[in-house]
Amino acid sequence: PGTPFEALGTNDRSTSIDNRDWALYAQATADLTTWASLTAGVRYTEEKKGLERSIRPLGSPTAEPGFQFDGDADFSAWSPMGSVAVTMPDSWLDPIALVHLLAYFTYARGFRGGGFNGAITRETPEDLIPFSPEFVDSFEIGVKTVGFDSRATLNVSAFVAEQRDQQVSEIVNGPV
Repeated sequence: PGTPFEALGTNDRSTSIDNRDWALYAQATADLTTWASLTAGVRYTEEKKGLERSIRPLGSPTAEPGFQFDGDADFSAWSPMGSVAVTMPDSWLDPIALVHLLAYFTYARGFRGGGFNGAITRETPEDLIPFSPEFVDSFEIGVKTVGFDSRATLNVSAFVAEQRDQQVSEIVNGPV
């Protein structure tokens, strides 16, 4: 009964992905004094992710799909950044043989929109629920120097990133 393709248990899978996004960004730097500055910025991002999936018996283009999913999700975020930079005055640098000394601290938030796992091969709507966006808060502190009549440069920094809802690809063989 049915087509030879149905007897073999093969399917016609159709997947369509529709993603749209846009963003606005602004940044400005203000000199607080002749040796200190403050930079601030903000980005607004809005993303729409969509996934359509249908599975029907191969060789039966008019048959009702055995599985059908049509979903979309919206993700948006404000991503701020700020940096303080302090350049030491020349009068402070002469006694220690430095031409330039800059110290800074920077904070920034990163955003990566969520979405759907369109590569999944299982056929249940629960497997196709959208995953959450990823956020990263990064902090950096550092010093940049030039010394000895511009013959030596030393730059040192330390940074840390705190991730939430990190998105990682994973290959799973067999049932989960």
